[in-house]
Amino acid sequence: MKRIFPLIFISILAASCSIRKAKSSLTVDQVFVKGMEYYKKGKYSKAIDFFNRILFEFPRSRYVDDAQFYLAQSYLMSKDYDNAINEFKFLISQFPNSVFIEQAYIGLIKAYISKTSNPELDQSDTKKGIRIAREFLVQNPDTKYREDVKALIREGEERLATKLYLISETYRHLRQYRAEKIYLEYLLEQYPYAKIAKKARERLAECNERLNGSRTVSVKSKNPQG
Repeated sequence: MKRIFPLIFISILAASCSIRKAKSSLTVDQVFVKGMEYYKKGKYSKAIDFFNRILFEFPRSRYVDDAQFYLAQSYLMSKDYDNAINEFKFLISQFPNSVFIEQAYIGLIKAYISKTSNPELDQSDTKKGIRIAREFLVQNPDTKYREDVKALIREGEERLATKLYLISETYRHLRQYRAEKIYLEYLLEQYPYAKIAKKARERLAECNERLNGSRTVSVKSKNPQG
C-alpha cells in the first residue's frame, strides 16, 4: 500500500498543474465572458472568482473597471454587503470616469440601506446610505437613476421610522408616557409620510390623553437620539 501513495500524489499534482495551465491559457476576453456568464446565471461566487482574476492578472486590460463593477454587484447580489460596500467604494475612488460610476453609487447606497434590514438593530448604516443618496441627488440632479435613489431613501426612512416607533412602544409598555411622546413626536416630525405614521398619530393621541386628558398633539418636539 505504501507504494501507492507516491503515485496518487503525482496524479493529484499533475491534475492541479493541468487546471492551473488551463486557467492561465485563457485570454482576458475569455475570462470576462466566463465571469459574465456566471453572473447572469446567478452563480455569483464563481463570477467573483473570474472578475477577481481580471483585476489581479490583467490590471491594465480594458475590462478592469467592468470587472470591478460586476465584482461589487456580485457581492451585492450575494447579500455580502460589507464586501459590496468596499468594492463599490474602490470603483468610485479609483475609476471616477467609469461609465459605471452612477451605477456604482446606486449599488453603494443599496448595500448600506440593505445591510441592516431589521429595524430593531442599530441603523447607522441605513443613515449613512440615506446621506450618500441625498448627496448623490444634489451632485447629479439630472441622473436617470433619480427615482431609484428616491425609492432607496424611502426604504431607509421607513425603517428608521419603524425603529422610532418600536422604541416608543418600549416606553409605552414601561408606562413612561412622556418618553413615548417624545419619540412619537420626533417620528412624525421627521417621517410624516411613513407607513407607520398613521399608527404613530393614533398612539400619540392616546399618549396625550394619558398625560393630560387632552387629545391635542404637541407641535414642538426634540430629537430623542441627540
